[in-house]
Amino acid sequence: MVVALSGGLIYLAHYQPLVPGDAGASSMTYRQGAPFSYATELINQGHIPITVQGIDAWTGLLRTTGISIGRSGLQHTGDISPRYYETFRSFSLAPGQSRAILIQNVFEGCARFAPGTSAIYESLMIRFSVLGVPRTALVTIGDNPTIEAPKSCPE
Repeated sequence: MVVALSGGLIYLAHYQPLVPGDAGASSMTYRQGAPFSYATELINQGHIPITVQGIDAWTGLLRTTGISIGRSGLQHTGDISPRYYETFRSFSLAPGQSRAILIQNVFEGCARFAPGTSAIYESLMIRFSVLGVPRTALVTIGDNPTIEAPKSCPE
């Protein structure tokens, strides 16, 4: 019994069922202080329900101003209109279920990048639990938003 329990705990400690779905992202040119949002979908491809407790987005040429989740019952269409989203709060995903995620940002920080370079946003850090066991996973976004650094930074 101890072996089975230990094996189960090891399995849960490495369990990562999240995969990306459709994304609403594209390439953008940097515009100091302007808003920029992108969306993706998280799918629980595993066999056990999970609870998503937090999402951390990488910054680079962006400063994250908000993270929202798709309104319950709506299918993700890649639309980044805030009317389809609500303020982030923990949510459960049963096996096979998905939920849209909207990452709201403003352009900021071009002084850290050389002119002509770009920042590619490939993943989100997702904090979740499975059967009460806390986990974190780096989940790819799908269509990677790419932002071109300006030739010169605004003051």
